Amino acid sequence: MDALVKQCEAAGEAVKTAKGGGDKAVIAEAVAKLVAIKEQITKLDPAHPMAIVDKKAAKKKAKAAAAAAKPAEKPAEGGGDKPMSKNAQKAAAKKALKDAKKKQHKEGGAGAPPTAAAAAAPTKGFALRP
Repeated sequence: MDALVKQCEAAGEAVKTAKGGGDKAVIAEAVAKLVAIKEQITKLDPAHPMAIVDKKAAKKKAKAAAAAAKPAEKPAEGGGDKPMSKNAQKAAAKKALKDAKKKQHKEGGAGAPPTAAAAAAPTKGFALRP
């Protein structure tokens, strides 16, 4: 196996130098030798780093694994993968506040106290005395 790996490295260097300024026929011959060596490595050990890998099959396998893992995850509330837009966030917050006020009103409690920002807001026209 070590001999094949060394041959593969040497063939790879030959391809590199051929591509540097060689003829198309020389490049094709060097590539054919490299592929032949890599096929031998693949026959002996398909998991070897220098083995030829079917990229399409590997991509399909990775995609299938990702699809199998995806249904286990909880989808986003909006139904999509994107985060909520700013307007959608504002609408959701406004609805949550309105629902909280309705719930509190049904329970018979007083309304929610005004926020500090609302209390400190300047008034137009004239100010009422406390």
